Amino acid sequence: MEGSEQVDTPASIFERARALSEFGRNDEAIAELRRGLASFPEDPWLLGELAWRMLHLPDHAEAERLARQTLAARPDDEVALMVLCETSVASKRFDVAQQLARELVGHHPEWATSHLNLAFALVSDDRGTRAERKARNTAAAQSVGEALLLDPEGNDTLFRSTVLFRRANKPAEAQRTLDRALELDPTSERLRLLVADSTETNEAEALRLLSGVLAENPQHRGASRSVSDRIWSHTQHIATFAVWGCVAVILFANFAFGESIADLASPTRRQFTLLLLALSFGWIGFVVLLNRGGLPKRFIRRLFGGAWWVWIGLIIAITGSFLASILLGGLAARSQSSLPTVMGEYVGDVTMMVGFVAWYLMIGELAIVLARFHSEARTGLFPPDAEGLQAARAALRHSYWGLVPIAIAALVAALPFLPITSRNPEAAGGLFPVALAVAAPPLVTILLRALRVRNLGGSGPLRVTLIGLGIAVLFVIGGWALADRHAAEYDPPQLGTSRTYPGT
Repeated sequence: MEGSEQVDTPASIFERARALSEFGRNDEAIAELRRGLASFPEDPWLLGELAWRMLHLPDHAEAERLARQTLAARPDDEVALMVLCETSVASKRFDVAQQLARELVGHHPEWATSHLNLAFALVSDDRGTRAERKARNTAAAQSVGEALLLDPEGNDTLFRSTVLFRRANKPAEAQRTLDRALELDPTSERLRLLVADSTETNEAEALRLLSGVLAENPQHRGASRSVSDRIWSHTQHIATFAVWGCVAVILFANFAFGESIADLASPTRRQFTLLLLALSFGWIGFVVLLNRGGLPKRFIRRLFGGAWWVWIGLIIAITGSFLASILLGGLAARSQSSLPTVMGEYVGDVTMMVGFVAWYLMIGELAIVLARFHSEARTGLFPPDAEGLQAARAALRHSYWGLVPIAIAALVAALPFLPITSRNPEAAGGLFPVALAVAAPPLVTILLRALRVRNLGGSGPLRVTLIGLGIAVLFVIGGWALADRHAAEYDPPQLGTSRTYPGT
């Protein structure tokens, strides 16, 4: 009738919310669905859609409540089952998640997403033995295969299949689905990100792809995080590589340096020499490769611009690498019996120099670590929403690889206390400072990422910086003093002094 107002229906509200969501206006879509439920509180379609939208927020409690309310009205609702499956995975209730995913497949076997959700529930389960995880990965790959049979050319199906194949440790299958997806949609932003994240893509090509994504969409946080991670990791590795060179020096000094080196066979001395010389110049090639890797200069300026002390860290890392190279090269020459006086006759002198260089490098590396976290907070790479929280948790999980060098550092520091015969006890004092120089950066990284996940680190970069610098100062003072005292205990008599028999 002319002049009458249009009456809202659950269907019209549902379509408006969907349209708002497609334009990236998720908050407005949620508000529209809430308004619709105020008039139609039992409508399962509105309930299910709101549950799905709430799933993308940090708190999943309301999403789960709405999904259960939806199932009460419509027991086979596919969206509600998906929501409950994903919230169960997020809370590590893997048995429940897999049961819900199987219910979804049972109710909707013709829907490719049902099989993908079952695969997701299976690959997310990290419990059990290696054989049990492998069996779940095989079952997940079979579910992905079922989804591809049902929807072989669906963009979303191909994208999710690639991700799930990778998580199931099926790289060949993942590459095939990714290639097929790119044939159908070669300009897809998210597919280019998958290519950049592939282990088969070299660093320069990955950065080129990521830079292309950012040129088209500067606000893409996933691409920004990936480029940022690569740049900061490369920068930090300049110092890390040299620190491991110090580890090689101190272990060599502890076990093989000094007069006892003459007891070694000539081929063995040659091998020591070649190893130390390779390490001494390896870092130079590493830096050259970084420069040839195509790091986007504009992005580097953006990341480094708000953390001026990163340049101090870089200067320390580069000069410290030169010093480590000198130590490695000098020790390689000293290992030849024909050059007994290179770098001094006393092992403690070498120990103290190695300790100083290791701590010097650690200061530079910690400055780079702290600059990275300041930059990530300033550029908003980890915002306080569901996507940012998920990315922060992923970064924290990845940082657990730092436990490996921490464990190695603990073993190096414990060498003087282990039942291993040391030829040079005066070198033992350098083991602790070098070990701590290896362990400090990954330890601080894990701490800062844990604080960020707990919503403490990202909001106070200045506080984080002060904490980190305080830790660095304590490490320097304590470690250097320990190395100095230990070396002094074994200080040989000065030239011109006389020795007397004890008691005379």
